[in-house]
Amino acid sequence: MSAIAHINDNGKSQLLENHLWSTAYLASEFASVFGAFQWGKAAGLLHDDGKYLADFQERIQNLARGKPAKRVIHSTAGAVYALNHIKDPPGAGKLLAYCIAGHHSGLPDGKSEMDDTDLMSRLKRGNEGP
Repeated sequence: MSAIAHINDNGKSQLLENHLWSTAYLASEFASVFGAFQWGKAAGLLHDDGKYLADFQERIQNLARGKPAKRVIHSTAGAVYALNHIKDPPGAGKLLAYCIAGHHSGLPDGKSEMDDTDLMSRLKRGNEGP
């Protein structure tokens, strides 16, 4: 079974692979205005990487069936990947991680004394909890 990105109210689903490539296309077009086509593409491809997790796929199926569904943080997986694998130029992976981790909630702080929603806390926590 292929991973699902979204299921609308009519029960129509969008494959995750199609969603990621569509988003990568749009993000690369937007980023090309300031010479960052490849960075936009990378952010688009990684932004929902956590939706491949079995927990997220279970969540989306439960929601589609009207059943209770546990919350799954899906944006952190792509941020962790960017931080750990994109090393050139130095710091690029961290910049992408900020964009990916904040694609629903806004850009997180780097390290906050106020709470645990900053980027470093989210990367340590991974896909667990709010």
